[in-house]
Amino acid sequence: NITSLSLDSLALAQDISLACSASVSKGTAHLHNFNSTIGNTDLTMHGSYSLSAGTADAELMLAVPSLKELQNITKMKDLTGKVSLLVSAQGSLTQPHAEINLTVDSLSLGTVRIGSLNIETDLSENGTATVKNITVTNNASQLNLTGSSRILNEGKLIPADSLTFHCSLASTGLYIEDFIDSLFGTITIASTIDGTINNPQGHINLTGKDLTVS
Repeated sequence: NITSLSLDSLALAQDISLACSASVSKGTAHLHNFNSTIGNTDLTMHGSYSLSAGTADAELMLAVPSLKELQNITKMKDLTGKVSLLVSAQGSLTQPHAEINLTVDSLSLGTVRIGSLNIETDLSENGTATVKNITVTNNASQLNLTGSSRILNEGKLIPADSLTFHCSLASTGLYIEDFIDSLFGTITIASTIDGTINNPQGHINLTGKDLTVS
């Protein structure tokens, strides 16, 4: 185990710790517990890999109480918020399955208040990536995005120009003053787009009401 680690070249103000234990038994490699901490940011992983079957079962958890702690790494000094990430993955390289859940609370970039961001995605064994929901919530404002596209064929990435996709973006009310001071008004969105990158088809309805600047 590494109980402490210093990386002066990165000019990090936080303490860094790293701990890991692993074993191999009956043809299966086990990562019992991998834990890394930078300041109050915590990364945890555990899982197993069957050497004979070529399949894995793993889980990753990331908790970032404050994005301010990572400013020296991300170089985004105006980004603030609290992050929680959960990733689970199973299967083989040719038939992988994964689920990703990301939550960011009190997200802001400079003077722009983004609010809460929630992302739920899924990769199925047939190679289809599904955005179950991407939601932005800020006071009375809410924006929702869903979509899907088959991105893998037997574990290999499908070329971008051959991808087909479906996505929809909707909001019954985005109140500009929730995000930016001195700007007011309401925006509604209803859109659906299908097809390929080279030939997208669909509709986008965007309406603005009572837009003012003070």
